[in-house]
Amino acid sequence: MHPISNKKRRKETSRTNHPGILSRIVNINCCGAAFGNMRLEPIALGGIHGKGAWVDGNSGIAYSIPAQPQNVGDSDWYVSVFADCRFGDDGTDRLLFSFPDQTSVQLRGRSHVVYQDAAGSDAAIINLPVTLPEKAWSHLAVQVLNGGYEIEFYLNGLLYHRWTNPIQNLFQMVPGDLSLAKIDGGTEAGFRGWLDEFKVFADSMNPETAANHAGGTIVGFNSDYTGPLTSQANLYPDWAHAEISAFLANQGETTYDYYANWADYSDDGAAHLLNIPVDVVSLRHNILFPEGPIYHDAPRPQSTQNKFCQTCHSTSSLDGLALAALDLDTFSNAADDFRRQPSQQPRQVGGNLPANWLPGSQAGATDLGLSGTHGSFRPSPTPPWR
Repeated sequence: MHPISNKKRRKETSRTNHPGILSRIVNINCCGAAFGNMRLEPIALGGIHGKGAWVDGNSGIAYSIPAQPQNVGDSDWYVSVFADCRFGDDGTDRLLFSFPDQTSVQLRGRSHVVYQDAAGSDAAIINLPVTLPEKAWSHLAVQVLNGGYEIEFYLNGLLYHRWTNPIQNLFQMVPGDLSLAKIDGGTEAGFRGWLDEFKVFADSMNPETAANHAGGTIVGFNSDYTGPLTSQANLYPDWAHAEISAFLANQGETTYDYYANWADYSDDGAAHLLNIPVDVVSLRHNILFPEGPIYHDAPRPQSTQNKFCQTCHSTSSLDGLALAALDLDTFSNAADDFRRQPSQQPRQVGGNLPANWLPGSQAGATDLGLSGTHGSFRPSPTPPWR
């Protein structure tokens, strides 16, 4: 947090352009001006992960959105935030965020999410399946599609509600202020509590990336499952589960009766890919990398048609982010291929590797020295490197 004029402060946010529109949307404001009694936690305990922003109902953050060289309605937009409410379920409207076109997302008490148009009238009232907790985190997100004539609402990483209107659109990133928690100088009631990880993407999310932004990962299970994730899955409408099934089927992947977001907001690292409950199936790679897995003794699969990969790779990008970087190379096995996905293990490592560093690797610690190697720690038998 850095001081600027009139005791206002800068708060950074995530705001990312899809490469397909990067050459057209170029004016990006990477930080906002805090006003009122907004403060950041002095130690890393107030946020969902690290520092969070405290707002008292009369304070917030304003992000100035400049004019763009194209129609912003030509892009999809995703806006999300972690919220820890510190107010009752009293039916009062409190601003969560307001868009530059004067439309907004409000919380009505802690049991409804409300979309309001530029005149302040209700455009949609979403009855939440459970009251948002007080003194605990929730993740709230809107996916703006088709120029704002279609809005999807995600609750804790899963699609819960869809709004469409043929003549009215909402949540447009025209020039003006994108406001979080309160409009500077506005008369509306503002959000009171903790906020963290406010993100804006000029893109649309798939089921897994939406869950990732909410701190989790998608898992699937069938109707005979009776574990603790059943109660979460039952909060969401049948059509939302069916849409994940349709996405998986389109990828040629196995579908399930129900889906959930494996997440735990009670502590850092409480939920991760290695402690997914038994009797449910992780679907991360089925969604993001259906052409996989990668085997060390076979070429990397062809990924030029992978929509997730195309969110970074494009024909207009250079070098490592070019679409050609996703081509099949039949002359190199994956272990010898210099290309690496962002979360993939390095091609060559040195030093002292701990026991079971990778699935199938040596049971004891291995000292590879400074020169390193990429041969002695290859998993055996060949499991997927995903």
